[in-house]
Amino acid sequence: MQSRRLDTGKRAFLAGATMAFLGVVAPVTAAEEPQKAVEGQYCETWARNGAMGAKVQRQGAGREIEYITENQLRYLLKHKAESEKLYLLKREYTPEERRFLEESMLHGYDRMDKWSAAHPGTEPDYETWVAEDVADCLKNLPPSVRDLMREK
Repeated sequence: MQSRRLDTGKRAFLAGATMAFLGVVAPVTAAEEPQKAVEGQYCETWARNGAMGAKVQRQGAGREIEYITENQLRYLLKHKAESEKLYLLKREYTPEERRFLEESMLHGYDRMDKWSAAHPGTEPDYETWVAEDVADCLKNLPPSVRDLMREK
């Protein structure tokens, strides 16, 4: 079976002290329906972004997004600073990319807020968390995912 890679571009951002990339490259087989493969990539990234928003919520950070420079990021990583907010790297994002990043991070933050209230003192299984978010995203694409796919 022949495969190819679909690259949606890379945009780095920070959630807590964790780096991740918008537009992770994932293998796509020739037998797959191209649109579904692209949706899958965006939904996986949506879910990973959401998991980072959830982790920052668990650390007690506020529900506020702040764009920081690479120097600020280095400082935070070097000093292992606690997250007070959701941090994203300052970049030249399109409006669709910015919306995707912010909505996916806040989705995870809000989901964790509700989950924590219902399961006090329990640690979530982030692998299951991401899998559930991917499945939910594929069933009902968030508007920012649809907009970002149209832009590309």
